[in-house]
Amino acid sequence: VVFFIHGGAWTDGYAAWYDFVARSFTGEKGWVTVVVDYRLTSDQVFIADEHCPDRATCAQPANVAARTKAAWYPDNAQDVAEAFDWVANNIADASGDPSKLFVFGHSAGGHLAALLATHPAYAGLRSHVRGLIGMSGAYDLNDLSVPTFGADLAQTFDPGETGWEATLAEASPASYIAPGLRMPPVFLLHAQLIEVLKIPDDL
Repeated sequence: VVFFIHGGAWTDGYAAWYDFVARSFTGEKGWVTVVVDYRLTSDQVFIADEHCPDRATCAQPANVAARTKAAWYPDNAQDVAEAFDWVANNIADASGDPSKLFVFGHSAGGHLAALLATHPAYAGLRSHVRGLIGMSGAYDLNDLSVPTFGADLAQTFDPGETGWEATLAEASPASYIAPGLRMPPVFLLHAQLIEVLKIPDDL
């Protein structure tokens, strides 16, 4: 069983966009594939309310509390953990073997997948993870490029009273890797652009 968590810098992306994952793993390999959604942290996603269904143009009534951003970390990680728990307990009904559950995450999904296997909050689920596959994941959030990922980090992680460095360390799977941590086998995929070559027009 492949439990797939999509990417999108925590702020974007939907399971429905990743049907090609199921086509590859289920259609070509015959594996059971589960592609999950989780709450996005974009500041453009808000909790709907009956007083202002058209949030782009409607003013907030004075007697209604201000609209709230839909999610922050760890809402997304908790959603993934709840989905995984459900799959572990129900996948046999879909002909999946719950003893062969592999968690596969891409980009932000790689981060959330790695948290599932490392964060103490999800230790009770770890025994169900047969293997962890991370593709281009974020494992130490303090190492991410601020010019590249700063806006997404600001929308996803609330620095609160502890500040950015402590907040990002708490949300980093790498923070929990220590002697004695019992983890499933891990396979990390990554690539680095070394050089961009311009192919001459006459070739």
